[in-house]
Amino acid sequence: MPTRPFFNVLVTDFDKTLTTTDTISAVGHVLDTIHSTDARYHNVPPFHSFVEKYMADTKAHDAWFEEIFRDYAKQGKTCSSHWLMKYLEGMTWVERESISRAVAHGFFKGATKQQMYKTGARSPLVQLQPNAALALASIWDRCRTGINPITVLSVNWSADLIRGCIEQGVDDFLSATGCPDIVNRHKVESLARQVCVINPDMEFGPRSGLSTGKLTRTLHAGIDKLRYFDTIIEDYKAAAAPGRCDLRFAYAGDSINDLFCLRKCFA
Repeated sequence: MPTRPFFNVLVTDFDKTLTTTDTISAVGHVLDTIHSTDARYHNVPPFHSFVEKYMADTKAHDAWFEEIFRDYAKQGKTCSSHWLMKYLEGMTWVERESISRAVAHGFFKGATKQQMYKTGARSPLVQLQPNAALALASIWDRCRTGINPITVLSVNWSADLIRGCIEQGVDDFLSATGCPDIVNRHKVESLARQVCVINPDMEFGPRSGLSTGKLTRTLHAGIDKLRYFDTIIEDYKAAAAPGRCDLRFAYAGDSINDLFCLRKCFA
């Protein structure tokens, strides 16, 4: 008798959860290359300048909380979830200020969707974790809900990079292994191409096809992720077949920004 799966819907982070490294640097590399070769963007600061300012803000933010945590430790106490929430609220400001600086300086301008997809599919800076393709393919293969059982919830700036990485990674895996345990390869490939990505995606001009410099969503920190996770759950429930009440959600993530979503799954 087949066992009942622990979950049938997976919401997952992308960077360092599905991938081996943080791939936002790959997005930065593409944009730096474009800006350095196109005179229209020569005044745009390089990616590393935004990283340096972000790291300085993060260090200052952490130093303020370290004083609080040190006082608790001296008293033999453990910090409560209240202070974790305060820490993450502060990081929300750091993350949003960093994005505001990049937008103000036009850092996200000049790329095409094709460039970002190709980077995700072929750049050595963007690689799936060992067995990630197998895990994703297995979930898609056993899907019986009639809806795509995987949604990527990420603060990465490029949905096209994410899709390129996942689609190419799964395709390479299926081609290399033959994957005898995958019953319906056509379904797996189809669902991989339709994977839902929720992220602060770069906006593209309808005529030029170039990124405009703006982002499409305010999704930069853990509190933002929780807000979108709640919406994703409601969307899945609304899309499920009438009378189907056995949707079971799992969340995968690697960082402190994923804690609220992880906690919600096990509440």
